[in-house]
Formats: sequence, structure tokens, C-alpha cells
Amino acid sequence: MKPFDGRIGKRLPRQIVGDLRFFGFYIGNQTLLLEEITDFSDILEPSNALGALYMLELFGRYNADCSYIDRRGKESVRSSQIAYMKSLSTKSPFQLPLSSDEIKNGTDWRFALVRFMLHLGNRNLDTAPLIDFSEDYGDDVIDYGNHLEMTAAIFCNTLRMDRNFNIINEDWVRHRTSQYLRLIKDDTYTELPRLKDWETWLWM
Repeated sequence: MKPFDGRIGKRLPRQIVGDLRFFGFYIGNQTLLLEEITDFSDILEPSNALGALYMLELFGRYNADCSYIDRRGKESVRSSQIAYMKSLSTKSPFQLPLSSDEIKNGTDWRFALVRFMLHLGNRNLDTAPLIDFSEDYGDDVIDYGNHLEMTAAIFCNTLRMDRNFNIINEDWVRHRTSQYLRLIKDDTYTELPRLKDWETWLWM
């Protein structure tokens, strides 16, 4: 795949990159909802759970224009994530904020990250680095804080948007992040081009 020129388009604000990489870290370490949830097995197995948690986070906290919906509303987002996790263990219904068609057709940056995390959680990423890879590339990533943290960071650092905050390089972002997933599991793999420092920055 031809590399995308990262100088084109808008970047996500550093604060949001930092937020979302920490979010991945807390999921991977199973400390996100520690006071209420102790069983994270539904996230570790192939399922929609990882993508659903990101969906609740992204559409509960951020607008399409990268502004915060309400910085004080973080607790309500956590409450919805707790309710979702409890619904998995009790097999009870839970209404997510987006339909399958909305997820598939949404164009702003939030939809792109939800799509990626849904596909990662279900182990059905259709990217070149992983399409012929037989090992479970979610293992040691979704259940390991530093790896899921870096996965989110690479995705968010590489993502670029137009002036309406619609993603303009989703294929490249998915490809680049998938290269990192392959690196974790395959000692013989070399990503080309090599990951650059700015792609792996962990913003605070």
C-alpha cells in the first residue's frame, strides 16, 4: 500500500490522543471499571465488546469536531460502560448508541476508530498485514494494557481528517495499526516503512 502523506489534513488534538491511549491501557489492564466490574472475559474473547466500549466512550465524550460534549459527563459515560458490561454477564439487552448501518457508513473520525476496534475485537480485520496471518492477533493485545494503549495511539496519531472532521486516510490508518499488531505476534515480520516516533507518541 502506498504510504499516506501525514502532512495532509487535520490531526486529532493531542488531548484526545492521550485520552484514548489511556482508555486502551485501562481496558487492557482490566482496570477501566475496576470498582464495578471484575470479569473482563467477554472483552478478551472474540466479540463486539471492545468496539462497544470504544463506541460508548467516543460518542459519549466527544463531538465530531473534536470538542468535548461535557467534560463533567465522564461519570455518566462510565455508568453506561458498567451497564453494558453487566448486560454481557447477565445476557440482558443493552441499547448501544449506534446501529450497524450507522457504524458502517459514518464518516467522521469517531466512526473510523469504532470500526477498527469492532473488527479487532472480532478478529476480522481485513488488512494486508493480517489477512494471511493465522494466529490470534487479538491475544496479547486486548488483554495487555501497553499493547492496546499503543494500538490506540498509532491509530489516533496516524489518522487525518478534512475540514469537516471526516477521516481521509482510513485504509492507511488501518494498515499501519495492523502492522503493529502483526509485529507483536510475529518475530519475523518487519513493517515497511518502519514506525516513526510521531506515530507512537503517547500524549498525556
